[in-house]
Amino acid sequence: MKFMSMLLVALLLSKSWAANHGQTDDLNAQSQHYIGCFTDNIELGRDLPVRAGLTTVTIDSCKAACNKASYKYAGLQYGSLCFCGHNYGNYSQVPDSDCNMPCTGNSTQFCGGLWRNSIYSVDF
Repeated sequence: MKFMSMLLVALLLSKSWAANHGQTDDLNAQSQHYIGCFTDNIELGRDLPVRAGLTTVTIDSCKAACNKASYKYAGLQYGSLCFCGHNYGNYSQVPDSDCNMPCTGNSTQFCGGLWRNSIYSVDF
């Protein structure tokens, strides 16, 4: 129950932040199956270990690539990177405002940040 409450608060905060920054076009795509913003660490092992080789990244393209490869979760990082895995949360969850880099394939969507993964469930 506590997790669901935290998830709801995070989702509401991310919607408010996006609305205040004029990036509401793809808010539904961003919030659909969004789990949260998490730190990552290459030296200790990436939270989501498999990189999807996408040339342009959107939330849906990353989720689709991970789903096609039978992974449960997709993580978008640094605006242009997509990672997949079966588990997430090895590192700290941080405020959604840390995952504020525009996606290379759609600048109205956020695709993580510097060493920050926007984590999504790949269920469509």
